[in-house]
Amino acid sequence: MNNYFAPCPRGLEALLAEDVIAHGGQHVKAVGGGVMFAGDWPVCYALNLHSRIATRVLLRVAAKGYTKEEDIYRLALETAWPQWFLPTQTLRVDITAIKSPLKSLDFVTLRVKDGICDRFRRDCNDVRPSIDTRELYVRVQAFLTEDSCTLYIDTSGDPLWQ
Repeated sequence: MNNYFAPCPRGLEALLAEDVIAHGGQHVKAVGGGVMFAGDWPVCYALNLHSRIATRVLLRVAAKGYTKEEDIYRLALETAWPQWFLPTQTLRVDITAIKSPLKSLDFVTLRVKDGICDRFRRDCNDVRPSIDTRELYVRVQAFLTEDSCTLYIDTSGDPLWQ
């Protein structure tokens, strides 16, 4: 069973929680800006196809506390990215933060990208994904709070409202 986060417009979290439950989600918890839940791939697919409230469905792949950018790099490096996508596919990294004490989110974005690419280089004979912000195949989303970082893979591609 996988852990997911489905973001939605503020104020619609309770409705989205009902939607997630209706599609088979378990351990559903509405939080500000979305819903955390657990489920198998069919739940993820159903929400991507049928939810009219979620804007995306994000698969949680790693989470850990941090104090500096290097901790986030290490989290990205320690995550088994090759089990989720190929080094020949294109990648984009986006960061969302609430009360993060770090000075530059752009620098954090680069460190996450570096950690992912270094992991691929290590595990895939020095081959790494290309970074492409327009023609991307995989979108990695990092969410930072004041002391923790969570890494997600976006299972939706384009936002679900498009």
